[in-house]
Amino acid sequence: MRRDEALRVLGLGPEADARTVRRRFRELARERHPDRGGDPSAFAELRRADAVLRAAPAPARPTVARGRPSRTAPAVAPTTPEADAAGLATALAARAGADGTARLRLVSVAPGARRNRLAAALPDGSIGVLELVTRGPGPDGPGTVEVRLSARGRAARRAVGRLALDDAGLAGTWTRRRVDAAVELRAAPPPSGATVPARTATAAGAAARLLAALGWPAAEWHPET
Repeated sequence: MRRDEALRVLGLGPEADARTVRRRFRELARERHPDRGGDPSAFAELRRADAVLRAAPAPARPTVARGRPSRTAPAVAPTTPEADAAGLATALAARAGADGTARLRLVSVAPGARRNRLAAALPDGSIGVLELVTRGPGPDGPGTVEVRLSARGRAARRAVGRLALDDAGLAGTWTRRRVDAAVELRAAPPPSGATVPARTATAAGAAARLLAALGWPAAEWHPET
């Protein structure tokens, strides 16, 4: 007797599992047992069907674990320093005053942190600050550029602290120091020209190269409220 024939004897479909087969066999055995007036040949066929199905049980059904499924990090499109620089330059230029001074202050939590989108509403002690400042020309020169990244929080401090400035090609432009409960990176690159766009491009380019080296793209930084 084949398995499909045994299932027909018990009146079951091909998806029946071992528990269903046992329950159905007991029901039919009570009905067809010769001691209860059943047909001996039908009962014998039922016994053979049960033996076949026990020897060839249905494939186990896939099980689904209970609880919350594990989360995977969302795929993030790679960013280039040039793309980040363009966005930073645009945001910084929008804050330029009549005297050529502009200040852009952005906040974030840590590279890849899900809370980055909420960083602007978090306490100062748990966020990092990226600040770009350009000042107009004065008696000593064509103007200045300053960029500062202050990393707070364990993950942010770790990312900034282990960045090898030499290997990333940032040595000579950036300096690192510890300030209170933060690790700070500072740069004051000379502007490439005396105009506001030139100073803006210098600040944005320096910030973008740093963020690219840290794996902390500008898209994860948000204007401080």
